[in-house]
Amino acid sequence: MSLLTYKWLHLAGIFLFFMSFGAHIFNVKINNSKATRFIQINMGTALLVILVAGFGMLAKIKLVHLGWISTKIVIWIFFAAMIVLVKKLPKHDHWFWYIAWVFGISAVYMALFKPF
Repeated sequence: MSLLTYKWLHLAGIFLFFMSFGAHIFNVKINNSKATRFIQINMGTALLVILVAGFGMLAKIKLVHLGWISTKIVIWIFFAAMIVLVKKLPKHDHWFWYIAWVFGISAVYMALFKPF
């Protein structure tokens, strides 16, 4: 696949993840068990697409190991952990909106500026 295809898949995965994460926070609040499985499947699929497309892009541009790549991987691991934390700490769900925003901005910063 071309680099542009990997970029589009990566961005589509990110968009799907953030939509699903928002739905997950709302779903925990209203406790709708019918939507839970659908939302969890979407979040898992989105994380897989982000991972595969991200590594596909790295292979296309022949980058090996740089610090910003490791930082982005850690950020996405935190995102995956936040899925569980939202369910375990429903009283603090509003804070997860802000934490997700900070992590998202940090991931974008790492991708655009590659500081290390």
